[in-house]
Amino acid sequence: MKISRLSLVLALLLLAVPAASQEAAAPPEYFFLVASSVAQEDASDWSAALALTAKAHAKHPDGQSWVTYRELTGGPDEAVRFFFPLNRLAELDQWSSNRQVLTEILGKDRARIVLSDLDLAGDSGESILSYSSKLSRPWPNFQAPKHVWIEEVRVADGKMAEYAALAQRVVRSFNDQASEGYWVVYGNAIGGDSSTLLWMYGFDQFSELDAWESRLSVLDESMGEGDAGQLIAAMEAMSSSTTSIWQMEPALSQFVGE
Repeated sequence: MKISRLSLVLALLLLAVPAASQEAAAPPEYFFLVASSVAQEDASDWSAALALTAKAHAKHPDGQSWVTYRELTGGPDEAVRFFFPLNRLAELDQWSSNRQVLTEILGKDRARIVLSDLDLAGDSGESILSYSSKLSRPWPNFQAPKHVWIEEVRVADGKMAEYAALAQRVVRSFNDQASEGYWVVYGNAIGGDSSTLLWMYGFDQFSELDAWESRLSVLDESMGEGDAGQLIAAMEAMSSSTTSIWQMEPALSQFVGE
């Protein structure tokens, strides 16, 4: 996914989303997504600074909310992604200063040290993701899972409408079969590559993966073996994808409503 580079790493925490009164049960309309990486030798100091930042936001009356995920399948640096939920883009107007929160909770001198340690992170990029209800099949009582399997799909130029139509048939097949498979799909609305879709599959235990039904098997039951294979082949012919697994870092997150 193509993302713009930020001059100051983790400036994202200057632009956080106000905590809601309770956790939403449905996927947010948008995510403000920030990607960053931290060298292994700096990871300890950086993580400690981010944990203090999360605690400061939890104590502050105008504290913000976000969920942090760390990539389990990458390396050698620590790759992290921060998801800030938005239901309206107008909420961006309410973003408050992270520096102010840290200073008021930790004091000016301590805040300066924490901000310096946050800058230990490496390259960072940002984008605003938009939720696609037609391509998604969100899990019940939607909330941030402990792990996320992310498939980043880049659709060939001029093929997004055709790809989306086929993807909707996948959703209908899973609904017809009452399958336990669930996912959410977001696309880049602002920043990033507009041809890229993020398919995100949440799970709390790795043992759950053993029970997942494959897309092909569900489509076979719903459409028949020949048609199912043709549909998947058509989707693959007009796209390319990469996959990764991410783990939530609760100590580095500030959850909605907490």
